Amino acid sequence: MNSLRQFEFVIEIAGCESISKAAKNLKISQPTLSKYIANLEQKLGVELFDRKTVPISLTEAGEKFVRAGKQILDVYSQLDRDFLKIKENATDVVRVGISPTRAHYILPALVREFKKLNSSAKLVIKERTTSQLNSELLRGELDLIISLRYDGTSEFEEVPLFSEKVMLAVPKKCAGLDALSVLRTCPFISTGAGLKMSDVLLGVLSEAGGSEPIIEVQSIESVLSLVNEGVGAALAPSYISECGAYDNIVFMELPKLMKNRFATKLDREVCVFFRKNQMLSDSEEDFVQACKNVVT
Repeated sequence: MNSLRQFEFVIEIAGCESISKAAKNLKISQPTLSKYIANLEQKLGVELFDRKTVPISLTEAGEKFVRAGKQILDVYSQLDRDFLKIKENATDVVRVGISPTRAHYILPALVREFKKLNSSAKLVIKERTTSQLNSELLRGELDLIISLRYDGTSEFEEVPLFSEKVMLAVPKKCAGLDALSVLRTCPFISTGAGLKMSDVLLGVLSEAGGSEPIIEVQSIESVLSLVNEGVGAALAPSYISECGAYDNIVFMELPKLMKNRFATKLDREVCVFFRKNQMLSDSEEDFVQACKNVVT
């Protein structure tokens, strides 16, 4: 194992708060990763993780190791890109991560604006879940991500873009009901288990006394197409309600009780994130500016 991998491994475990989850993301076995970390701690003479806590947490030494590791990995990542450009006279590449839902609705305007500012750079878009976006940005596999602000993004630099609310998407035939009645009586459709919107929906339905979703699909577009056909109701971010893409859907605000109970999950901030101490290239700066231009 080279010296950079030790930082990648420790950072991944810290981000997942689990050796087993980190091993899965790193595509190695859990015993191999556990043994590697134990050998590393023995070599360093300090414990990096407190294994008595649930979930696993960093020790003071571990926090210093992770902080230094992120800076080292970022420097190497930047060097790799700079050397590639020098060696191959390569076109500048900007690697941007975004969730599939936001990609569908937001990217066309962003790409058009970016190309106005920078016609020569190559733009590589990777659609990922929120946790994948964070992990790939930390590892230097992405240069920028467009994502929600939450606890997992506190270690990144951010440029706020816009606020969004989680709203009820209801078939027109149910539009006469109030929001609480919708939650209690309508069948619901959810996105895939483990996604943030799915988790929010389960919490809201449980609090309102509604039933679990009757259908689960993998994308918000599939969810809304079913709502549009009158199959059931769903949750959706407010920016979708503003695009006017669905003729047979009425968007409602959630009951005030739900807003108070789930405030941090229902009112959200979307930002462009990049690593702390990351030196943005001119093309990356252009993309950030394009994002700001589009939302203002």
